[in-house]
Amino acid sequence: MKYKSVIATTLLALLGVAACAQTTDAGFSVVVRHFVAPAYPVAAWLARVQGTVVTEVIIKPDGTPDSVEFVSAHPMFRQPVETALKQWSFQPISTATTLKITIRFQLDADCPLTGSQEPDKRYYVRTRVSADLPSNIEVTTCLPITTINTGKS
Repeated sequence: MKYKSVIATTLLALLGVAACAQTTDAGFSVVVRHFVAPAYPVAAWLARVQGTVVTEVIIKPDGTPDSVEFVSAHPMFRQPVETALKQWSFQPISTATTLKITIRFQLDADCPLTGSQEPDKRYYVRTRVSADLPSNIEVTTCLPITTINTGKS
């Protein structure tokens, strides 16, 4: 099986975000300036693992993430989420604040095959990212294709 196409299509989706804000408990808005979507981990994809990750990101006054703390997460999702969130940037704020971010990783069983019907070329999958920034992100990708070889020619 060829996983290079899968890996290439599940890499980080970079999206520029002009202004998506959330009002904090302190009464000021947190505006995302640069958004990076977490990749669906290949190991989780192959194992057909789905899940929700809840994080708390401490944002420094200059708008950069200081740290990412996990409230809940399957271990397979921790690294890609932390990698993505540390690349975010926010509009500068008056004081450091904590932002709760929830990321849902889902597998879609109803995806159409893309590419050729030839077995070695059917491994292109689409990953979709939707977001209600800065607090909610959904990363959805197609289930892996399972091919059964019966041994008959």
